[in-house]
Amino acid sequence: MTERDETALRGELAGRIMGFMLSQAVYVAAKLGIADRVAEGPRSADELARETGANADALYRLLRMLAGHGIFVEREDRSFENSAQSELLREGNGFREFALVFGELIFPAWTETLRTVETGEASFPHVFGGEWEEHLAANPDANTLFNRFMAGSPGAKNPVAETIAGTGWRGGETIVDVGGGNGALVIALLERLPDVRGIVFDLPHVAAEAEEHLRDTGVADRCRVVGGDFGDGVPEADAYVLSHILHGLGDAGALKLLRRIRRAIASDGRVFVVDGIVPGPNEPGQKMMDLLMLVLSAGKERTEHEWRLLLADAEYELTAIHSAESWAPVLEARPLSS
Repeated sequence: MTERDETALRGELAGRIMGFMLSQAVYVAAKLGIADRVAEGPRSADELARETGANADALYRLLRMLAGHGIFVEREDRSFENSAQSELLREGNGFREFALVFGELIFPAWTETLRTVETGEASFPHVFGGEWEEHLAANPDANTLFNRFMAGSPGAKNPVAETIAGTGWRGGETIVDVGGGNGALVIALLERLPDVRGIVFDLPHVAAEAEEHLRDTGVADRCRVVGGDFGDGVPEADAYVLSHILHGLGDAGALKLLRRIRRAIASDGRVFVVDGIVPGPNEPGQKMMDLLMLVLSAGKERTEHEWRLLLADAEYELTAIHSAESWAPVLEARPLSS
């Protein structure tokens, strides 16, 4: 290794060690709504500070730092405008919610990763005084924020919906989105499947928000919302979607949910699991998310082999893995014959 190579290596490692600083700076800018405040043109830090109640010098230094990383643009007169990246932090693009969720819910738990590694237990309950779902149920603002984050930007669910809709459907079938949040995925599915009916199934405090969201869509007459806990069972249907649900559960919890669905599903039904697949050694994909799931809820990401074993234990066969134009594939499974 040359001296230049070693210097570059040290710089790369240093950047990773300090990465949380950039993440938290983005969170502050998102919290203060800076991207929307400069949407119409350059604004000075003094103006922005007056609007947000921030300290002008501190805000200038924060935005200067972000501009140095391509998030906002600093002009010669010390005013700021949006860059292509900061434009994504505007309201309605999904990334503002991304930054707020990570800043307010994820980062505090992540600071206790050492405790998680030492104990094997999730740190979120230790930090927030309750399990993930308990915390969201007790904090309506956090719950709404998280559901907006999971819904993503307009059209974010389209790639997964296109993939599932393209697997072949019969008229009159019913699909349940388990843990369906505000219904964004079911809405996208029913828009593509005019002869299919949908159910959004989620905890009662989430279901209320889904009902409100559905009223403004063109599929409300073919979709209903059911509030409940999957521990008590799920509505009967021909197909089920589990989008980023099973990775929040350890194997015992995931097995319990899959077995609940197995008892309710039609004999020729299907289950669609939208979750990542952990690759082999030294490949980065899904491994950071895997650790995050451990920190938040003692959940996990899974390899393809682990998915096959889990599904088989719950009496399903993994019949296909569909690539989707999103960060996670769609696993299709069918119940094994009794």
